[in-house]
Amino acid sequence: MVELFKISEGPWSRVFQGSVQGTPIELYSNPEKALLMLAYEMDNNIPKGAVMEVYKVFYSKADLNAFIETLPRDVIVLVKHQKNETMRFLVVGSSPSYVEWEEQGVLDAFEKAWKNMEVGARLLREVSKAYDVELSVLSDVPEAVRFAFFSHPLSVAALATSSPTGINMQGLGESVQVQPQGSNISSATEIMLGLTQDHALVKEPIQLFKRSLVLGSKKEDRLHAFQVLIEGALLSNIPCVILDWDNTFTHMGTPTKNTATLQGQGIDIEPIGFPYKEFTAPDQLKIDLSLVNPKGLTEALGIGGVEIQTFIEALLKENQAANLQELVGIVKRMEATPNFSAFYLNKVVRMLSLLDVSYPGLFGGHNNLDEISKNWFKSIGRASIVPLKNLDERTALMVTHSLTKGLLEYYKRQGVSGKVRTFLVIPEAARMVGASKSSTLTREIIELLDATDNSDVGFMLGADHEIDLSFKLVQKVDTRLNIISGKDCGVTISGRKTYRLELRETLSQSVVESPLPQPGVPITPNSPTPQTPAKRLF
Repeated sequence: MVELFKISEGPWSRVFQGSVQGTPIELYSNPEKALLMLAYEMDNNIPKGAVMEVYKVFYSKADLNAFIETLPRDVIVLVKHQKNETMRFLVVGSSPSYVEWEEQGVLDAFEKAWKNMEVGARLLREVSKAYDVELSVLSDVPEAVRFAFFSHPLSVAALATSSPTGINMQGLGESVQVQPQGSNISSATEIMLGLTQDHALVKEPIQLFKRSLVLGSKKEDRLHAFQVLIEGALLSNIPCVILDWDNTFTHMGTPTKNTATLQGQGIDIEPIGFPYKEFTAPDQLKIDLSLVNPKGLTEALGIGGVEIQTFIEALLKENQAANLQELVGIVKRMEATPNFSAFYLNKVVRMLSLLDVSYPGLFGGHNNLDEISKNWFKSIGRASIVPLKNLDERTALMVTHSLTKGLLEYYKRQGVSGKVRTFLVIPEAARMVGASKSSTLTREIIELLDATDNSDVGFMLGADHEIDLSFKLVQKVDTRLNIISGKDCGVTISGRKTYRLELRETLSQSVVESPLPQPGVPITPNSPTPQTPAKRLF
């Protein structure tokens, strides 16, 4: 149970506590019977942040079908039939927003949410008068009607989950139908890109960006374009796994303060911060030995000698080891043979032990891909940020390979839906899949990304120019954003004529508001600098 801050419009009483889709949920009600929904992001049982939404519930006896089709904003409609009585409820929300679990931030976010909800509630009542639909707030209806709304668990599911269309429950003489209406971020399947010269807001289907490139201009301009694309994916409840060399994408957890700019661009969504979680190697992200390319690994680590390379490659292929310590144990149990003397086996043990010391905890077992590619709540996807700034080039390459292969294997096991279910975002793709790269791991990453046609994984790559990237991947791209200067951008979608626009302001704090750190500062002990090729360890 999370202690609620002293939020205004109270007192707030908890009416539901539990979990939906594995996420801790709390639902509160105040004397006006307004509702406050909190979906928590927990870290060691301590709230790190929450997706918040405020609702007002109306009751009506009238048929609502014609009425709700005229509404310009999102509402949830619940119709409950019990015996000879039909009860209809309209729920108008503030639209969800993510907030870090800190008192002042939560209080400020609630005030914005409450005002937004009140605006929607007033609009609902004004439109209802034109249709002779009488709406009563939940606090003014008989207790039996309120009980009908609160007593059914599907009410919580409708408020908490992201796409409740088609939820039906039958049994015990009653049926419930949940139907979201309208179109805003709770049903977004498009990316809002920006404004044309005629000041028209351009929206494109998210599916067109399954394989996309961001090219040209300065690095800062490309990062802004990436942020626009990532926000579009997150608003469609598609998680993004971001390889972040500059440790800047955590800024997306904070709403932008440029509200006036957004409004001037015709963006009718409140600034929001997006939920994110960092996965730092080696603490939260490992190199999975079960997925490793043995030749690529020995090559990346600079293990010299064909004979010993062949031995380690065979060792990895023939044995399932969770980490290097287990691999060392396997070698120690081997019997000496004419081909592999005791001295030779001891040499391999020392080599593997040195790797474990040089990269402590890095070769540590399976990654929690379910957590890394996790959807979030209330139609807001979560960003999984992988900081690479403190890693040398070969470690970053090995981590990228293990992560890419792991994601594709993870979604392959779940079957292909034909939709994008997660994006792998590599803003500095030339570092990993550049045209000048020829390592075994690089070639396999290219093959893995090339195979995303038959996967629910999409990718977003960035570079100065197309020629900086693997030609094979460039040929697979569906959409290109060519940054001309600043936010001036040309958009090329396969099968369409190129058009030009000004990229929109971001809803979250810009990842380039602060100066970007200078690249190339070596931090990891016992590792080569990012600017130099990997040296042999052995």
